[in-house]
Amino acid sequence: MNSLEFSTIYKNKIINLLLKNKNFIQLINPTPNECEDIDTIDILLGGDWIIDGKKYHEQGYIFDYDFTDDTTDEEKTFVMVETDIEFVHKNTFVDFNLYVCIFTSKKLVRINEFTSPNIQQVKEMGYVVGNRANRIDILCNIVNKILNGNNNFPGIGSISPVDRGYVTLYQPNNKYYGKCLKYNITNLNDIDYECEN
Repeated sequence: MNSLEFSTIYKNKIINLLLKNKNFIQLINPTPNECEDIDTIDILLGGDWIIDGKKYHEQGYIFDYDFTDDTTDEEKTFVMVETDIEFVHKNTFVDFNLYVCIFTSKKLVRINEFTSPNIQQVKEMGYVVGNRANRIDILCNIVNKILNGNNNFPGIGSISPVDRGYVTLYQPNNKYYGKCLKYNITNLNDIDYECEN
């Protein structure tokens, strides 16, 4: 397996870790599909289905690429997970940058007693907040708790926040507010050795 294959594997593993966190899903707040056969994970990842002869489509909430452009205007919360490779050391160690960008419609940033989840539910998740909370800040906190300093992910090297630019603002256009978390993954590169005759 080469380094570029790891990039795809890492993105999928990180997305799967996020999908296992019920607080993360509750804060994304996906709208249920009218078809009961399409579950929450399907809705979050998006796709097309034909069930009983009827076609269903979900845009999704979590992507492994930057899908946004200046025309995006959905009033939803989105997450983008992406990687790039900054360094290869002596063809043995590969340093990946992992980006988790979380953004939402500006109308959904504030959490209060009338939102979903509401302020009481956020407090029950263990977050100390006043009468209002910031959806993006809490989602960033959840992602950080899942990833930061955790070296127990099978098939993933060590993950750590980058020294500079760890949290930056991410706004694909003026209708959204968000932040991007940047981590470094160091992994041993698989090398194919050929025997000489």
